[in-house]
Amino acid sequence: MPRTTWFSSIALLGLLLAGRAVAGAEPLAYVALSNARKVAVVDVGKGKAVRTFSVSVSPHGIAASAGGRFIFVPDLLQEKTIRVLDAQTGREVRQIEVGAPVHHLTLAPDRRRLYATLTSVGRVAIVEVDTWRVRVVEVGGAPDYAVTAPEGAAFYVSDLAGSTLAVVDPDAAEVRSRITVTDGPGHGVVSRDSAWGFFTASGKGAVSMIDLRRGRQTNSVLTGPDPHGVGIGHGGRRLFVSNHGDGTVTVINLKTREVERRIKVGQGPEHLTASPDGRLILVALPSDNLVVVIDARRLEVVRRIQVGGDPHQIAF
Repeated sequence: MPRTTWFSSIALLGLLLAGRAVAGAEPLAYVALSNARKVAVVDVGKGKAVRTFSVSVSPHGIAASAGGRFIFVPDLLQEKTIRVLDAQTGREVRQIEVGAPVHHLTLAPDRRRLYATLTSVGRVAIVEVDTWRVRVVEVGGAPDYAVTAPEGAAFYVSDLAGSTLAVVDPDAAEVRSRITVTDGPGHGVVSRDSAWGFFTASGKGAVSMIDLRRGRQTNSVLTGPDPHGVGIGHGGRRLFVSNHGDGTVTVINLKTREVERRIKVGQGPEHLTASPDGRLILVALPSDNLVVVIDARRLEVVRRIQVGGDPHQIAF
């Protein structure tokens, strides 16, 4: 083989290996630290917080824009704005007025719209990320979580004070219909095919399973005391539910709809988020200032990451 060809082959192999290393790298996670008034930037692969940004609010919810350009941070208690931060520097670049304190944030699948639950006034704000236009939808009750379907045709808003999900048309910015569910639906997630919704029912110690195409609840599965967060992992085959009351995460097989395992994670687990590829499940433990990482295939805790300052919602 000629020397120039040999060197070119080695260089090409190096580029391919580097590409694989980058492709396999874990994405950054952003964690709202409410009491500390900070945002932690977590390198999940390294198992540590690599940056911490101070913010001027007490964030409970958080979201990150496409490409990791912006971080969205609201205030749960008093401020009526969403702060937009540069994800690299933490510098505040904009404030978005939404009319009331924000509980949780959710980005649409295409990341062009941001949904903010305004629990205290029974509304949801829709923010167009490209133009920063804000529209407000009256949903009633105490809206907790806005949950998007992968197909993006609608989003679903849980009502902590009642027993319904509001089905909202994001284009028309209006409630299309309502689905009756087990009392007090909280956090939720929608299946990859947009056919099923899964919402925690903390007062029942269960997760409600909703047939979204037929608009009705089919059944519920007992998870443990005071279920809080919920997410889907392992190729869409498993549902993970954090139980604040007993320090566990319940794993439900979505084919059989039966509990597969309970994983002990620590005191008072709350928000739960799956990594974009579904391989990892991140769980916030506010009382211990930790984020626990679960391998969604092996069903075991693989990392315990100290983030400080009362962690709540987690975003990628």
